[in-house]
Order: sequence, then structure tokens, then C-alpha cells
Amino acid sequence: MKTAIRNINTQILEDNLQKSWQSLRDFNDACKIKCDLKAGTLLVICEHPANLVIDREKTISELKDIVQKQPLESIEKIGICLNVIGHIHPYAYHSFFTKSRQEESTLTFMPRWVDRDMDYQVKITSEFLDSLDNPFDLKI
Repeated sequence: MKTAIRNINTQILEDNLQKSWQSLRDFNDACKIKCDLKAGTLLVICEHPANLVIDREKTISELKDIVQKQPLESIEKIGICLNVIGHIHPYAYHSFFTKSRQEESTLTFMPRWVDRDMDYQVKITSEFLDSLDNPFDLKI
């Protein structure tokens, strides 16, 4: 099942994230935030010079907080990459979902007996409750 992703302007998002990042701390001037959309995942890349030593966990945590404050309703998964300028591959990566797992586990159908138009109701019996252990044995 493919999820439709509304086209987002990554340049505007980059600018917003860069401004938020710059306002967070003074020394972040050397870090450059880039965004890319790949296979339904928003990649947020923080590039910095090799001579700048950053705390990986703190940087990823701060970037995650900044990203979560952005209006990204159409994005389900976000990946944060830390990369040294000029290197092809990131040295740190963290991904997360914009919605909690609980929110993603929404009920996609309603049992027939919930429908108000039905002429009958399910009677809660011990047999019925026992059958809930194996829903494939349930006979209504």
C-alpha cells in the first residue's frame, strides 16, 4: 500500500530548520542543514566541517526537536543524518516516525455488530469471550 505524499518544498523547510538551528546555539554557524525526500522519508542532513567536533546524541536530539515543530502532516518517517562536509556517507543516522505507533495502529474496520442498522446484537457469553483468544475461530 503506497501512501500519497504531498509535495513539500524542501528549500523552504531547509531555511526554516537552518534558522531554528542557528537560533539554538551560537557555534552552529558552521553547520549546514539540508533536506531531501527519498522514498517517502524526509532526510534532514546536518553537514559540518571535519574540524568541528559535535556531540552526536545531543545534536540529533536537538534536530529532532526542531523537526518535530515543523508542519509535516504528509510525512510519516524522518531520518536525521550527521555528515562531514565532502564525505559521501553520514557517520550517524537516526530515524523516527512523526506519529506514535499507537496513533498508527488505528482501527481500519468496525465489526458488523457495531453497525446500528444490524438487526441483531452479539451476546457476550463465556464461549464468546473464550473465542477472542483466537479471533479466527470466532463465529457470529
